[in-house]
Amino acid sequence: MKRHIIPSLSFFIALFFLQLSDHSTVAFSSLSTPVSSKAPSESEDANKIPIVDVAVVGAGPSGLALAHCLIDRGYKVKILERRSTFRPVGSAVFLHPFALNSLKKLSPGVAANVMEAATQVGTVTVKSLTNTKNQAVFDKFDKAPGVFGSPFVTIKFWDLLQSL
Repeated sequence: MKRHIIPSLSFFIALFFLQLSDHSTVAFSSLSTPVSSKAPSESEDANKIPIVDVAVVGAGPSGLALAHCLIDRGYKVKILERRSTFRPVGSAVFLHPFALNSLKKLSPGVAANVMEAATQVGTVTVKSLTNTKNQAVFDKFDKAPGVFGSPFVTIKFWDLLQSL
């Protein structure tokens, strides 16, 4: 059986790969704090690194979404992340409807988690810091679900990671 390492930035290449392969084992673990979707067998050595089908490098939004997608399709996945924990950060992420549509196709449950934590965007105003007369208002974002199938949303980066 082939083993694969997929950097999280190669998300869409991995999606193509998923259409070509089929596996049936399911597990999830992190490099620093193993968490498994199944109980470890008595024969597994606690210090031994488990055999996995795919190693996802990076536990950012793309890596976590990819891991869920692979797990949902029956792959045994290991996420490799250099940090042992994540800290809440105040930055926000703006998600395009196409990103949400893709997430719905990959893992509907994860997409629902993200939508529950996100805020739909109806209007965006861009202003100049130096000239108060320079301003652009985009007030049709609330039409996105009818046009694209999903809304434009914003979500705190920390909430996005927690949702994934």
